[in-house]
Amino acid sequence: MDCPVMDYISNNYYQQKEANDVIRKFVEKMTWKTDEVVLDLGCGPGDVSSNILYPLIKNKIKQLVCADKLHKFIEYAKISYENSHINFKILDIENANECSLYAHTFDKIFSFLCFHWVWNKMNALVNMKSMLRNNGEICIHYLLNNPNLEIYKKMDPEWQIYTKKTMQANMPVYSLEETKTIFEKAGFRVVSIETNKNKFTFQNIASIITFFTTIKAGYTLSSTLLNCSVNVLSNISAATACFIETRCTGSVDASSTSSTSSVPRTESVISSFVRIPETTTSLSISTKSSKVSSAIS
Repeated sequence: MDCPVMDYISNNYYQQKEANDVIRKFVEKMTWKTDEVVLDLGCGPGDVSSNILYPLIKNKIKQLVCADKLHKFIEYAKISYENSHINFKILDIENANECSLYAHTFDKIFSFLCFHWVWNKMNALVNMKSMLRNNGEICIHYLLNNPNLEIYKKMDPEWQIYTKKTMQANMPVYSLEETKTIFEKAGFRVVSIETNKNKFTFQNIASIITFFTTIKAGYTLSSTLLNCSVNVLSNISAATACFIETRCTGSVDASSTSSTSSVPRTESVISSFVRIPETTTSLSISTKSSKVSSAIS
């Protein structure tokens, strides 16, 4: 199996912990029927889907479909976790044609620490809504802000050229209010927002660098650059995570909306998986949807 996949799995403790916390908190708040079909979007190598999400919802569902755009993750997940109740698919949430194959298929959509990587969040939300059945619900957990962007800003120009693509991939950056507006424009009505602070620690700098290296499978940075990034982090302050739960009462098509070591703290910005900070702030948004007739630009 591809080494980066195994490295990712061995270093995603915090993703697992946060997913577990979010699922336990929001699953019981959702409205469940019998034999529901659920999508886990951005499932990665499938360990969180199989070991955390499925055990907590297995008595409520008929099928768990897990999707990711990275082929190497899905290949690993199929070999390791697929069974009669859990299957894995390659899917790009920003691709309307791919998502149309699952129109009105799912009762629930979950997504953990994935949505911040999505470039066109409006299109992604519209696609999600198109895949939901009537009275469907979604629960999304992602970083509101991205520490990588602050690192990039503070780097010397000679280093910035090596991370340009990574920074572009992590754009755009939205404020909390802008994020709320995007969900509303996609047809979701915000019900509640709550924030939580989480503390993360690393045994040493080496463990931080390993975490940094494996956290984004689509990009590779040199260890020298990673060391530079970790040093830069010490000049920044506190990261933010974001939980978003949405409830859907209708469908919508794509053309309309309705260290114990002293770990450095980082400032958060919308899109990075990389949570090097000692302390992060999480945000919860609950929403409901209604049909909206105005067009999405």
